[in-house]
Amino acid sequence: MYTVFQDKNKLVIGLSLSGETEEVLYLLKESYKRGARTVLITASDKESFRKFCTEVVLVPSMKYMNAGNVISPQFSILVIIDVLYYYYVKEDKQGKERLHDNTLQALNEGKNHRFRIME
Repeated sequence: MYTVFQDKNKLVIGLSLSGETEEVLYLLKESYKRGARTVLITASDKESFRKFCTEVVLVPSMKYMNAGNVISPQFSILVIIDVLYYYYVKEDKQGKERLHDNTLQALNEGKNHRFRIME
């Protein structure tokens, strides 16, 4: 559904350690068709990703975890998400705070309205 909103002004980031998560790959493919830039963060290095990904970011693979000298792929992805979130929040921080406050207000009003209807 979100692919409908993608265009050349959007950046779509997909996360799939295996590189086989159908929903993630579908979103990236459809977004790429609509002109969005697409990034896949994965532990799998498949040539086929280059057909619909502007960039492929490789993280450590589970395959070598038993060697004991490689960090968990989940850790790498969490660090990447944390960095992206920092920059996302930093941009138009006041606007995002307003959006957050308005969302909480709407949820509370909806909850109160629902309880009044049920009484």
